[in-house]
Amino acid sequence: MFTRLTNALGLNPVKVETLLDAPQVMVGSVLSGVVHVTGTTADKTLNHITLHLKTIAEKDTDNGDVRQNHTLGSVRLCSRQVLRANDRLSLPFHLTLSQETPITQVSCRLNQVKLWLETEVDVASTIDSQDKDPVYTTPTPVMARFLEAMSMAGFRLQKTDVELGYLNTRYGRSSFGCYQELEYSAPSFGLNSVEVSFLPVGEVVYVVLEIDRMFRSDSYQVFGLNDTMSIESMVGQIRQVTGV
Repeated sequence: MFTRLTNALGLNPVKVETLLDAPQVMVGSVLSGVVHVTGTTADKTLNHITLHLKTIAEKDTDNGDVRQNHTLGSVRLCSRQVLRANDRLSLPFHLTLSQETPITQVSCRLNQVKLWLETEVDVASTIDSQDKDPVYTTPTPVMARFLEAMSMAGFRLQKTDVELGYLNTRYGRSSFGCYQELEYSAPSFGLNSVEVSFLPVGEVVYVVLEIDRMFRSDSYQVFGLNDTMSIESMVGQIRQVTGV
C-alpha cells in the first residue's frame, strides 16, 4: 500500500550513479565513464539523462564579488526512454574536455577552482535524480612548462580562481563565458602582481598577462606558446614583457 502511494505521488525516485574511469584528466583530453540508472518498483519514463560540466565562477557586483555555479557545457545521453520496474540502465560516455577547461591541479596558497560532473535524470511525474562527481584537471605539457617558467622567472603563484566574462584578444575570444586567472606575486619592486590566463586557439596556446605596476596603470600582454618552445625561451619572454 505504501509503495503504491509513493509511486502515485512521485516520491519514489530512480537511483543514479555516475562512475568515472579516472577522476583526474588533462585538459583537452577525454573524460570517460558510465552512468547507471536503477529503476524502482514501478515503470518510469525518463524524459532525458544529461551530463553537465560545472565550475564556480566569480562575478563582480556593486555589493562585492559573488561566487556562483557556472555550466561549461552539457551533453544529453538519452531522451524519452522507459525504464521498467527494477531494471538497470547503463550508459557509457566519452567527453572531450576543451583546453579552456579550468585547471584544478595547481599548487598555490589559495586554490578556488572547483570542477564537477553533474548527472541529471529527468523523470516524468517523479522527483528528478542527480549525482555529482568531482573532476580534477591537469595542464597540457606546454601550459605546465609555462607555469614552471613563471616560477623560474621569480614569480610565485598565490591564488587561482575562475572569473565570469570573456577573454578578448586580437587572436581570438574565449568561449565558456568564464576564464581562469592565476595570480602571481612579483619578484621586483615596482611590480605588484601578474595575472595569467590561457587562451588556446587552434595549435597555439596564447597567454594573456595582466600586469599590475605600482606607479603605472595596468597593462596587458599577449603572446603565443607552441609545443616546440623550451622553458628557457618562455622565461625570456616573461622577463621581456614584465621587465623583471
